[in-house]
Amino acid sequence: MTLNEWDDVFSPDENTVRRLLALQFPQLDTASTVRLGEGFDCLAFRVGDWVFRFPRRPFGVETLSTEATLLPQLGHEVLVGAPESDFPYPFLGTRFQPGVPLEQYQGPRTKLARMLGSELSRIHSTPLPEGTPPDPVGKFDMPKRRAQIRERLGYLPTWAPELPPSAVEIFVHGDMHCRHIYVSPDGGLAGLIDWGDMCFGHPAIDLACAWAFFDHPEREELWKSYGPISEETLLYSRFRALYHTLLLREYAEDQKLEAVLRESEVGIGRILQ
Repeated sequence: MTLNEWDDVFSPDENTVRRLLALQFPQLDTASTVRLGEGFDCLAFRVGDWVFRFPRRPFGVETLSTEATLLPQLGHEVLVGAPESDFPYPFLGTRFQPGVPLEQYQGPRTKLARMLGSELSRIHSTPLPEGTPPDPVGKFDMPKRRAQIRERLGYLPTWAPELPPSAVEIFVHGDMHCRHIYVSPDGGLAGLIDWGDMCFGHPAIDLACAWAFFDHPEREELWKSYGPISEETLLYSRFRALYHTLLLREYAEDQKLEAVLRESEVGIGRILQ
């Protein structure tokens, strides 16, 4: 049987999670532990003002290790959990992010677009933290990504590039999808979560979010607040948005995530428009 990219391999059960947290972080009220959900790579629990993520598969171990190394250099607080006999993998705690993920937000997105453009400009101008890895998953492995589009869409748009973009080594978040963008009640950017794919690479990796989550007028606001953007970046951000959103739609269908599915379907329409 072929595994999906998001299939669970070794998640801990809730009793194991509570035991690990009580043992390693006795200063926390672990009686308040609540399961928040899961993503491609990790399982998340909230404990007071902290969110702890436990890897669900080998790549999750890698992404949490990246966060443990780089997030403190970026000014984020982290708590690093050690492997134990009944869960022989590290895990990570970060501060709880207020707001709601983008797919749950129903209001206008103009303010969010402006703030997100400014935030991505700031991130992309950040000096590379020590130990920043290259792109861990081949986001512009063109034969692989073109094949993913053709398989899931049924055709390849004529504008889809054949060759990868020019080599650029700026700091990027790496995984700007709707569940990682948090929105405040007034429609602004509350924050970003899940930095496990952060790496050095092309700005199009992050700017794909402009195509997937914003209609044309809002997208223009995002570009404006970000700053000058090359034609190459526009093209490859659109390409990245397409294969990533198609994959996200497949994940949402499999996991029965109605809000993510709706966001993905609308996003595919925006990208192809």
